[in-house]
Amino acid sequence: MSTEPTQTPSPNPPPLPAPKRRGCLFVGCLSLVGASLLLVIVGLFAIPAAIHKLVDRFTQPQAAALPPIETSADQKAALFAKVKAFQDAIETHQPAPTLVLEKDELSALIANSPKSAELKDKVFVSIEGDQIKCALSYPLGKVGLMDFSGRFLNGTGTLKLSLANGVLLATLESLTVPQHDIPEAVMNEIRKENLASRVSDNVELSKVIQKLDRIEIKNSQLIIKAREN
Repeated sequence: MSTEPTQTPSPNPPPLPAPKRRGCLFVGCLSLVGASLLLVIVGLFAIPAAIHKLVDRFTQPQAAALPPIETSADQKAALFAKVKAFQDAIETHQPAPTLVLEKDELSALIANSPKSAELKDKVFVSIEGDQIKCALSYPLGKVGLMDFSGRFLNGTGTLKLSLANGVLLATLESLTVPQHDIPEAVMNEIRKENLASRVSDNVELSKVIQKLDRIEIKNSQLIIKAREN
C-alpha cells in the first residue's frame, strides 16, 4: 500500500509593511521656526549680570490673551488639503500648483497639528501686508539655573521670511513687550539669528525646501512656488 507523502504547509508570507504615514512637513517647518524664535527670545534672560533687571522689566506675572483662531471644520480641511496637495506634488516630481496661504492660515496650521503642540496657545502668527506678524505669550519656567515660574514673556514682533539658494531664512525684525522696546543693541544681535537654521538638520524638510523656487509675502498672503521639474 502506497503512502502519500506528507506535505509541509508553506509558511505564510510576511505581512507587508504598513505605509509610512507622513505628517505635514510644512507644519514641521513652522514648528522649528517657532521653537527657535522662543529659544532666541528666552535667551535674552540667560545673561547673569542683567538677569533680574531684564525679568522685571520685560516679563509679566500673567499670560496675555492671544487673538482667537476662527476657522471652521470645513476651512481646516480645505487648508490641510491644499498644503498636502502641494507637498505631494513636490515629492512625486509632479507639477505643483502655487501654494497661497491667507492671513491667519499659518496660525490655523500651528493650532491644528500635533507637530506644533508646543507652540499652541503660545504663538499666534498672521500675514499682514508684506510682513509676518506674531504675538506670543510664553511661560518662562526655568532658564538655565534660574527658575522664573509664574513669569510670562508677552509681546509682539515681525518676522522676515525668504528663500536663498535653497536655504530658508527667517529672522525676527522687531520685538515689543508691554510698555517697553527691546534695546536696539540686543535686537541687532537677534536679527543675525536665522530662526530656520534647524530646518537644514531635518532631511525631509531640507529636500522639500530645496525644491522650492521662491517664497514671497505680499497682499497679506504667503506665496510659495515650486521649481519647475
